[in-house]
Amino acid sequence: MRTLIERPSVSETIEINAAQYPRLIQAYEGLRWLLSRQPESGELLDAHHWIIKQPGVSEIKVPAITAIYRFDHATVEIITVLVSMPPV
Repeated sequence: MRTLIERPSVSETIEINAAQYPRLIQAYEGLRWLLSRQPESGELLDAHHWIIKQPGVSEIKVPAITAIYRFDHATVEIITVLVSMPPV
């Protein structure tokens, strides 16, 4: 398991959107859990950056989360996230 680090802007994005999407915190915790254990689950963007897209479920108001991150043998750094509600 790797140590997870997130930039302050990531925390802010999650906090701001959590008011609108109450289940966002749970969805984001699930994404953090996955990335700390299997960061290679995403897709490689370039030599250092990865992207992962966690689908949302609009019927129960769980937003989709897209994250750009990088990792090494000890840490995963979440650089940015995008939160959006999938179309119905």
